[in-house]
Amino acid sequence: CATAPAVVRLFTTAQFHSAAAVTPWIALGVMFQGIYLLGSIGLVITKRTKVYPLSTGAAATVSVVANMLLIPRYGIMGAAWANTIAYATLATGTVGVSWYVYRIPYEWGRLLRIAAAAAVSYVLVSSTVPRNLTPLVGILLSTMGTTLMYAMMLMVSGFFKPGEMRVLRDIRARALQWKSARAVRDEPTQVEMAGDIVDTP
Repeated sequence: CATAPAVVRLFTTAQFHSAAAVTPWIALGVMFQGIYLLGSIGLVITKRTKVYPLSTGAAATVSVVANMLLIPRYGIMGAAWANTIAYATLATGTVGVSWYVYRIPYEWGRLLRIAAAAAVSYVLVSSTVPRNLTPLVGILLSTMGTTLMYAMMLMVSGFFKPGEMRVLRDIRARALQWKSARAVRDEPTQVEMAGDIVDTP
């Protein structure tokens, strides 16, 4: 979402640049679809898959109504909002029933931290990276800024467990060892040839 304005400017002409505004809403729709796919596993386990066509039908109805109401007034943004609302309806209904028939102890606190870190990172980077940069520079800054901000937000919020932190430190230590070993391999060595000392790579 943070890189969308620069990406759209890179690949399209000026008349399409405003389309980047729908990206956050499309991304939310995809997120709700993912919640629907993963959160409704209890229906499969308990063999209550008859709920699927009911929830899908309800979401389709909501989609049609939302499109009819929002598109005439808000245009492309109305279509994006309708898409998000429809997938939210699908996820809420299906996952709600699945949770009722087969409760899975998800780590809700950590999931909320992920969502909060993503939202804050997007808002901060989108509001600070200038829009008048060249598209490639904008993509680079947005990508780096979002990634760093996201990681920092997760660290500050206490998302990582002690065991996970140990794994991350181990990965960092191995990366540093690999870098040091490579530097040693790449250092020139001296050999004696015909009575002279010469450097060889």
